[in-house]
Amino acid sequence: MAVDAAVAEPTVPGARSRAREEGEFGRQLWPVGRIIRRAILQCPADTPVAQAARLMAEQGCSSIIVTEAGAAAGIWTERDALALDFSDADALARPIAEVMSTPIRTLREDVTIEEAMPRFRESGLRHFLVVDAYNKPVGVLSRTDMVRNSGLHGYLTLRTVASVTGRRPLEIAADASVAAAARALRHTEAEAALVVEADGTAFGIVTERDILRLVARRDIGRPVRAVASSPVVAVPAGAPLLTAQELMETLHIRHLGVEDGDGRIAAILSFTDILHGIESDYLQHLQAALSRQLAILQAGERRQETILNLTQEGYAEVDHDGRITTCNAAFAALLGMSQEELTGRALRSLAHGDAATRLDEGFRAAIAAGDTPHAAFETDLLRQNGTSVPVRVAATVLHDEDEAVIGAFAFFSDLTQLRQGEQRQRELLNQLSQSNAELEAFAYIISHDLQEPLRMIASYLQLVDRRTAGTLDGETREFVGYAVDGAKRMQSMITDLLDYSRIDRKGRPFEPCDTGQAADSALRRLEVAMADSGGRVTRGPLPVIDGDFQQLVRLFQHLIDNALKYRAPDRPPRIHISAEADPEQPDRWRFAVQDNGIGIEPQFNDRIFLMFQRLHARGAYSGNGIGLAICKRIVERHKGRIWVESHPGSGSTFLFTLPAAAAAAPAAARTETTA
Repeated sequence: MAVDAAVAEPTVPGARSRAREEGEFGRQLWPVGRIIRRAILQCPADTPVAQAARLMAEQGCSSIIVTEAGAAAGIWTERDALALDFSDADALARPIAEVMSTPIRTLREDVTIEEAMPRFRESGLRHFLVVDAYNKPVGVLSRTDMVRNSGLHGYLTLRTVASVTGRRPLEIAADASVAAAARALRHTEAEAALVVEADGTAFGIVTERDILRLVARRDIGRPVRAVASSPVVAVPAGAPLLTAQELMETLHIRHLGVEDGDGRIAAILSFTDILHGIESDYLQHLQAALSRQLAILQAGERRQETILNLTQEGYAEVDHDGRITTCNAAFAALLGMSQEELTGRALRSLAHGDAATRLDEGFRAAIAAGDTPHAAFETDLLRQNGTSVPVRVAATVLHDEDEAVIGAFAFFSDLTQLRQGEQRQRELLNQLSQSNAELEAFAYIISHDLQEPLRMIASYLQLVDRRTAGTLDGETREFVGYAVDGAKRMQSMITDLLDYSRIDRKGRPFEPCDTGQAADSALRRLEVAMADSGGRVTRGPLPVIDGDFQQLVRLFQHLIDNALKYRAPDRPPRIHISAEADPEQPDRWRFAVQDNGIGIEPQFNDRIFLMFQRLHARGAYSGNGIGLAICKRIVERHKGRIWVESHPGSGSTFLFTLPAAAAAAPAAARTETTA
């Protein structure tokens, strides 16, 4: 009986895309515990062979587990039934334990279908007992189970029946005895045979299960004709495997005839053939994937080797004993040696004394590290010519494919230029420091020594003015007045310059200072100015900082005096002092001195902190324009910065930062001073 297979040609539209959608062999990662039938057919060891066969036939199982004392002792299968001596009348009454296969082979239920496939091929078995993690039996896995649950719809559609059936079928005469058929099946390791008439025409198919049924009925003396399945159910050799599998599932059979182009039975298809085909293709697929992966790994290794050889950083790997196993050209050039000379050499031998100890301890730290398998340190290596080279080493533990520690690898950065740059920087800083000290001393000397001549000029001009009061005309007296005023102004500027130079030269060591007390001291010095202007100063809690108390008093004094001086003509001055933690630098305080004065144009925000810079005519406001420059110098000495935010006509806010004192908090009290 031939079956039309034209409904599933190999070129059916969408078949290849379905294969891709299923990930080609994605279901192969399923555990076998997912596809087995959990009910285990079993019998005691003393069960007669015929009774065991009957149990298998009734349940439609191809195997039965033989137990002794409640534990699995062996397995008996349809294939084992072929080994019975059918000429022995007592063969069917023998205990099953005498003919069972032992020891029984097992698989863990978490083994994947992919892993189980080669187990069937390597062992030649058709059944495995499946056990759980505690070695307790949970089911039996057969080759048929593997095929039925392969999930390879696309594969079965694309492959033809002929692709997995290549040999001619075993042929048995229809009038041959069952015993002869069993011997033939056993000797040829075939699962089924084609039963033929005397003229060579196909009569049917006889299988291991057919013979098992006779054993179960104790009816083994009949000819093969009586037990063979007839007529032969067949499919064309060019039919898709999917068609054949679906037909076998529909008819509940495990074997099909395969017709050639002339309609003759050229082969017998079984689930085992399908499984072998799946396994073969899967192995080819796996081999191709492994070849691609290997090519990728080799390309990666070549790329890594190229990068390591082209990089300017030295690179080396050492084993667990600290010997160099490989290094790049940059590392060899760093030491003036060849890569061959360095390979196999103890890394410690590339340094001397304390440098060798640091090198050895650094690598041992990387190898022994747990959660942080890295070590970074600096040391000095010895070149082949005996000179040393400073390096920064970044070492990392090295593992093999089993995650076992086998050594470490490291990058070596040449610090020669960096060290030379640091030395040049130190020399320049020393020169700059010396130059600044000399300039400060020069400024102090000049400002101090000019005081006396200027006082003499001013005094003598005033004396001339008094003695010649009645003899000089008005214009001459005006000129003398200009000269006296200029001398006094120059004397005042020199005094300010001397004061400015003393900020660093005469500054006191830093200590915890209460800035609230500093602000209060500044206010007491400005009581007269506040009374004259009608000003009022308020402040919030101010913190304790590390600084020079007297300079902090001067800082607040200059800023408050500046606010009183540049007050708006239509309103009395109002000044507020506050402080908060600096949001940009948590270890600093940000102070604010806010006023309601005339304000400053934005383009002058930086200029006002320069020495002797005035934004107004000399007669409009008193002073030489150095107060804010002194404020800037004081803040910078305290490692802070100062700036202004202003709106012309609305007032200004001078802000500056100062370092916080350890474990210090702002004062709790709020003070208001009014005049």
